[in-house]
Amino acid sequence: MQIISARRARNIRVKLKDIYRTYMGKRGGQPVWVVDWHNVCRIYPDWIMGGNDQRYRFNPPDEVWIDASMGIEEYEYTLQHELIEQRLMRGRMWTYDQAHDVSNHLLDTVLRRKNGERVERKLKKMRKFGAPKGFAAEQYEHVYHAFNGSAFGHEVWVVNGSLIRMNLDCDFAFPGAHSLKRKYIPAGEIWLDNAMSCGQLKFAMVELVGMLKAKRDGKTLEQAYACGYEAREKERERQRKLCAAHELALPPVRIGARDRGVRVAANH
Repeated sequence: MQIISARRARNIRVKLKDIYRTYMGKRGGQPVWVVDWHNVCRIYPDWIMGGNDQRYRFNPPDEVWIDASMGIEEYEYTLQHELIEQRLMRGRMWTYDQAHDVSNHLLDTVLRRKNGERVERKLKKMRKFGAPKGFAAEQYEHVYHAFNGSAFGHEVWVVNGSLIRMNLDCDFAFPGAHSLKRKYIPAGEIWLDNAMSCGQLKFAMVELVGMLKAKRDGKTLEQAYACGYEAREKERERQRKLCAAHELALPPVRIGARDRGVRVAANH
C-alpha cells in the first residue's frame, strides 16, 4: 500500500460507496449509522468499532458511525464513547488522545459499572421472587449481560446466547426471543443474543416487535412469526434505499484523521 503523508491526505477526496448499512436514528442530536467495516477500512485501514466527524475527515458532519461487524453487546458503549469523544474534541478543542482517554475512563468507571449493577439488581429480584414457572433462579446466573433500553413496553436485554443454549434452550438463536415466545423469558422482556452483530440489531428488533404487535392484535403465534418476518424484510428494503440515497447525496470527502477537534463539524 502506498504511504500518503497527512498533509497530502487532506487534499485527497473520495466518494463514499457501499459504506452505510443501517440508520439507527438520532442520539444526542447526532444521526447514528451502522457502517460496513471492510469498506471503511479501504479508506482508513486502522478504523475499528466506531467513529465521528471530529476524529475522521471522511466521516460526514454530525454523524456517528458504528461498526456493523461488532457484537451488539458493545453497541451502546461504543455509541456513548463516540458521542463523548465528539463533544470534547469539538466543544473544548481537545486532542483525539485526550478525548479518547477520558471517554474510555467514563465508560469503564460509570457506564459499565452501572450496567453491572443493573444486572445484579435483576438477578437479586429473581432470586427473591423466583424465576418463571418451571425454571430456577440459578439457571439465570450470568445470562444477562447488558440492558439495551425498552421497546413496545418490554425491557430489552443482551444475553449470553451460548449459556442459554446450554442451560435453558438449545434452540435459542437469532434474532432472539421474547416472553410470549419462550416460557423461560420473564414477562415483559426481549432477549437478544450477544453473538449477534450490530448489523443485525435493527432488523432483529423490528422482527421481534412486529411479532409482539401481531400477538397483541389477536394473531396466533404462527401468524405472528409471519408478521415479524414481513416487517423485517420491509425494513431491510427501506434501509437499502435509505442508505443508497444518503450516499448519493453526500459530496466527496477528504481522507485521513484529525489529531485535534475543530469548532465547526465539517470535512475540511
